[in-house]
Amino acid sequence: MDPSELQLVFQMFDRNGDGRISKKELSHSLSKLGIEIPETELAMMIEKIDANSDGCVDMEEFARLYKTIMGDHEEDDEEADMREAFNLFDQNGDRFITEEELRSVLESLGLKQGRTVEDCRRMITKVDVDGEGIMSSIL
Repeated sequence: MDPSELQLVFQMFDRNGDGRISKKELSHSLSKLGIEIPETELAMMIEKIDANSDGCVDMEEFARLYKTIMGDHEEDDEEADMREAFNLFDQNGDRFITEEELRSVLESLGLKQGRTVEDCRRMITKVDVDGEGIMSSIL
């Protein structure tokens, strides 16, 4: 993942845009993705990666965590990561992402982009190679 992509992922978790991911922001973002982690475990997670001991995760700490997790396997796992990301958006498992599925996930992440089906239609049109109005899995 290049630095700009990693920055976008960081920004999805940094809901208030202050450059730091708090325990509350991490909990909220994971919850929106259907991942529930007890507060004590969240605190331990942050403590392990919080190099400057400010109680939050900044971009540098986030990048180090990503590098530690991905290590040398990044290129090998890129296809699996893409499949996992696609499956997150493909809510009904039919191997297609519709405008409504895209809107639903973007909304659950609290993103301004894609608030309307029309916004999502425009996004899909940019990558829709066969003109069906949906994104198909190529993996």
